[in-house]
Amino acid sequence: MPERLNAHSVVTLNLGVGRDSVTAGCLLIEGKLIIEGKPRGVEDIDCAVFSDTGYEWPHTYDVLPQITELFEQHGINVITLAKPPAAGDFGWGAWEQQGGSLAGERLWRLQDPNCIAGRAQAGFYHLRPPILADYMSRGTVVSIGKGDCTDNHKIQPIRKVIEDLADLRFGRPTNRHWAADVSAGRRPPHKTIIGIAADEASRAEHVSNRVFVTERFPLLEMGVAKPQEAAILARWGLDHVRKSGCMLCPFQPAGWYWAMQDQDPEAWEQLLAYEKAALERNPRMFITGRKPLEEFTARWRAQHPRATVEQVLDKTYARGGKGA
Repeated sequence: MPERLNAHSVVTLNLGVGRDSVTAGCLLIEGKLIIEGKPRGVEDIDCAVFSDTGYEWPHTYDVLPQITELFEQHGINVITLAKPPAAGDFGWGAWEQQGGSLAGERLWRLQDPNCIAGRAQAGFYHLRPPILADYMSRGTVVSIGKGDCTDNHKIQPIRKVIEDLADLRFGRPTNRHWAADVSAGRRPPHKTIIGIAADEASRAEHVSNRVFVTERFPLLEMGVAKPQEAAILARWGLDHVRKSGCMLCPFQPAGWYWAMQDQDPEAWEQLLAYEKAALERNPRMFITGRKPLEEFTARWRAQHPRATVEQVLDKTYARGGKGA
């Protein structure tokens, strides 16, 4: 029996609630997720963490309770990092009215529940308001090249959870303390498991390792590509799980912007307002980087006039070729 992967450090699964991360979770339940050359199960990780950007696709929010229930029934603790509330004296709205300084204390962190579950529910782990409000307040759009959206709204909140878990389990209160131990050879780094399918290996090229934590990509290690994911998800009745992601993401397929008008009209109007605010500051600051969003989606629709919303979100329309 191999030593538990998390015997001497914290191991977390980044749960985006899309097909990749859910597949990794299912393989953990089956005791078949290969990490560092050995099959691993639910006992090898501390928890799965979903960091809510505040602007995820409706299908992600819809499936999250089912995934949470399934994982927890089989021994995977799921922690959802909610965004802090906007209202109240300690909300992000009041923080913005006071100048919204990223160098200062966030008001929502002043009311500390002092436990991981309470902190997660209260938005304590987030350093920024919901992603749409965050970027609109700065009059800019998510940059294709910088990747700061993922860092600010996903990676950094999860690393704060890792910090608390390490303090709870090992008595090391900060990631800085853990990094010092790693540098001195006293402890191994924490591990973050990230689901990236083998046919999308390029997504793992820009890793964000730090001294205190390293990233592992078991689906790449196993050679599990999209077709194999489908079979694994089907075993657990989860073949309906779709690609996840923030609705602001400039990397999402063009058709998804078109589908947004049907799936979440309010979010679509917010997105247009978000682009308008950015263009008022810089007339070339388009969401897509090339042209206004409405023109961008209209052009896509003209090229794919028969694609349905369900086909677009299930990524099946392309199988029929252009215009299918």
